[in-house]
Amino acid sequence: MANKVQWDAAATSGTDLLTTELNTLSDNARTAVGTEYDNETNLNQYGWFVLEVTFGSAPGDDVPHCKLYLVRKFDGTAYEDGSATVVPSPDALVAAFRVQASTAAQNIVVGPVLLPPFDFKLLLENQTGQAFPASGSTVAIHVANDEVQ
Repeated sequence: MANKVQWDAAATSGTDLLTTELNTLSDNARTAVGTEYDNETNLNQYGWFVLEVTFGSAPGDDVPHCKLYLVRKFDGTAYEDGSATVVPSPDALVAAFRVQASTAAQNIVVGPVLLPPFDFKLLLENQTGQAFPASGSTVAIHVANDEVQ
């Protein structure tokens, strides 16, 4: 009989899921969907998402943030709606990165997020009041699982 649940290991090193999709992303715009994360095979339970960005101009003072959507391939063949031009489902919203009003390098972590047992891609919506820089920004995933003892 199980009597203890703990982390099976420390969270993995990060895997970038959004990179060039973030280049010069305008305010009030969404990225194209990023690289597929194969969770149908990996079956990871929890994800922490890390946004790394350095803005050229400081974001606005009115709660600048970026919304993170997880666009799922629920049936194993087709992704649900969500793109730069198609608004994703409200339940695809998994987190929001609170961005600082600063031009210094930012490393913002959200999570843990319960991951679905199927493949997915990320989509980011910029609500910072500033465009993203021309290059160098990323969103990575770090994963971990439960171990039942």
